Amino acid sequence: MTLQTILTAVFVLALGSAVCFYGYRMLWILLPVWGFLAGLWLGASGVTYFLGDGFLATLTGWLVGFVVGAIFAFLSYIFYFVGVALLSATIGFWLVTAIGSSIGLESGILLLILGIASAVFMVALVFYLNLQKYIVIVLTSLGGAGVALTGIQLLIGRIGLESLQVTWFPVFYSPLAWLAWVFLSVAGLYAQIQSSRNYTLPPPRGKPSISTPPSV
Repeated sequence: MTLQTILTAVFVLALGSAVCFYGYRMLWILLPVWGFLAGLWLGASGVTYFLGDGFLATLTGWLVGFVVGAIFAFLSYIFYFVGVALLSATIGFWLVTAIGSSIGLESGILLLILGIASAVFMVALVFYLNLQKYIVIVLTSLGGAGVALTGIQLLIGRIGLESLQVTWFPVFYSPLAWLAWVFLSVAGLYAQIQSSRNYTLPPPRGKPSISTPPSV
């Protein structure tokens, strides 16, 4: 296992755990971090698609990923709705592609279409229902658990970095993987509900009014 894989696995595991158990209370911190992760994935995937390099296997992939990630992180920090949209979209995309891969869907085009449709649906659901607090709690519990388990799979050598090009969720090849995801998601959901029962996300200090989130 390379140092690159170990560092990526630790980062993914730490971020996933934080999102799973503290997603709502730490939203102003986690949104730009998640935005960076989404941008890194998108930029590196673009390099792989257009240049044919392995996912995060070349300096070009890392550089493009970091630049796109930095842009997404900045937008997520400045504009609340951009961060929540990225969070919702990526969780919807990664969850559907992970489930599709788990049940044997091997068509890249089909998985891409299903993932995009799920991403759009998740974003629409969050903003149409205007229940950002509760949907954010649910999404961060589900998404954080999935990302954390992906970090574990990287650490134990179950998957390689190239697997992250398709999804940052674990591919559920066994009932045990499903149970682990459900258990961790429920644990995160319970922890977030308990910790935010009397807590409302405050707007960040010194931000312009456009970045103030809608009431939750």
